[in-house]
Amino acid sequence: MSEELAWRKLSDMPNYCAKWKLSLQLEVKLRRFREEAEMPPKKKSTSAGKRKEAELEAQVQTKLAQLKQLRQDYAGNCRHFVAEPLPAIVRRIDQEIKRTDGYPENVDKVILNSLSLAPNDVYSITTTFDAYAALSGIYIWRAEVNAKALEALSQFISTHPSVTILHLIDCGITAKNAERLALLARSNTLTTLSLDHNPLGSEGVNLVFAAIRDNPLVALQRLSLRYCDATTQAADSAGATLATNTSIQDLDLTGNFISDYGLVPFATYLRTNSTLQVLRLAANQISNTVPAQVPGLTTQKVPSLTPLASFCATIATEATGLSLLDFRGNHMGDPGAECLLEMLKTRKTLAVAKQCEPLVVLISERMSEKLFESIWEVNEGMRTLASKKKGKGKKGGKKK
Repeated sequence: MSEELAWRKLSDMPNYCAKWKLSLQLEVKLRRFREEAEMPPKKKSTSAGKRKEAELEAQVQTKLAQLKQLRQDYAGNCRHFVAEPLPAIVRRIDQEIKRTDGYPENVDKVILNSLSLAPNDVYSITTTFDAYAALSGIYIWRAEVNAKALEALSQFISTHPSVTILHLIDCGITAKNAERLALLARSNTLTTLSLDHNPLGSEGVNLVFAAIRDNPLVALQRLSLRYCDATTQAADSAGATLATNTSIQDLDLTGNFISDYGLVPFATYLRTNSTLQVLRLAANQISNTVPAQVPGLTTQKVPSLTPLASFCATIATEATGLSLLDFRGNHMGDPGAECLLEMLKTRKTLAVAKQCEPLVVLISERMSEKLFESIWEVNEGMRTLASKKKGKGKKGGKKK
């Protein structure tokens, strides 16, 4: 290599080093830019974040203090009313106090199952929760509840508007105690009342419906009277209630003895009701026959059609608000199934024309396969109409 060429390479070295240094600096800047883009955004103000954390911690501590006070009050009230603390109540409160995640929830439900509930037990509970606004539901299942306990419960419900759900299932309540139930049924705040598996009979059920009729401001939306030994006479009272009531959306009379003649009041009174959406008459000895006239009913005489046919004619031609009708457990045979099928076809035509709600009818399989499949097919069509209606409602709700 000549001296001149070597000198040229040596003189170009500073320029090469400068270019290499600039390239390295650009690469470092690019790497930092990428790292910053992947990092979560920095909080604008650490003081605001700390303030939110402090507020959340204060809420947790306030809730813990309320729960501890609730447990202390319950123990004190049990001593005052000479009652043993119920393990279910103590366990429910302690469950929230000792939560491992550190975020306790309110005790919004009281659930009592398989026990004997004395009046003093009820007084202890209602007095404890009297000033606790978070309670929204009381569920008492398979527990003996006498007249005094029912009275204490009704007094508590009347002064505690946040409680909207009450279950008294299989509590041994008879017609003798139904007057106390009537106080609950006419409540302005309860939206759900379940009295299943209590031997109320028609007398007790009639008192419940009469109480609902007496209060035009009743808030009840769901009433369940499953397996309460109600007979045809109770259907007359139920129908008369539906004629004027504007709150009940779901009525469950499953497992009673309404029978064919009990359909006559429903056929008569549902013509003026557009609020009821769900009617459950499963397992009620409905068989599509013309029974002998039942004494004690105030409705019209048995029509020339069978009661089921008369009922179907009303549902098919009147624009009621029914969307679900449960007839399972009733053996109507093919003639009864034909009545239901014709009713559904007419109802579907009205639903397509938007003159009534789509209606689904639940039935037993004791009929010909062809009729069962035909009813099932119309039901599927009704469900499709209902889903389309809900979809349009959601889309319409988003528009401004």
